[in-house]
Amino acid sequence: MPLTIYRRHSSDCAHKTKGRRWTRCDCQIWVQGSLGGEYVRQSLKLTVWGAAQEKIRGWEASGQIGVIRNEIPAVKEAVQKHIADAEARNLKAESLKKIRDVIERRFLKYCSAKGFRSLRQLDVDAVREFRNRLVKD
Repeated sequence: MPLTIYRRHSSDCAHKTKGRRWTRCDCQIWVQGSLGGEYVRQSLKLTVWGAAQEKIRGWEASGQIGVIRNEIPAVKEAVQKHIADAEARNLKAESLKKIRDVIERRFLKYCSAKGFRSLRQLDVDAVREFRNRLVKD
């Protein structure tokens, strides 16, 4: 059963006879259905229909109820975050130099040559190919 949003009209709502799918009142919006084998029937704590739809789309994109998927960053952005993390961990200068050489210089060059812009485009085979090129160089 897919996730379905509906209005749960209050007892004093003038539109309660119009049904659960009536979108033009300020009653609470609920969700009912299952996602990833998990059944849910709960209030979304929203009254705006469009906001409720966005919330449910986020759940469906992540595949889990209550979890909204984070955006997958671009390769360049991920590399910058990795280097910033290495610096924040106070790694030795030599380690930072190696990370910059391998990740910032070689990996970005490899991704650019292969046309990878987002981390989503990378798979295990692409990373293995990059690693094998490192060994050969």
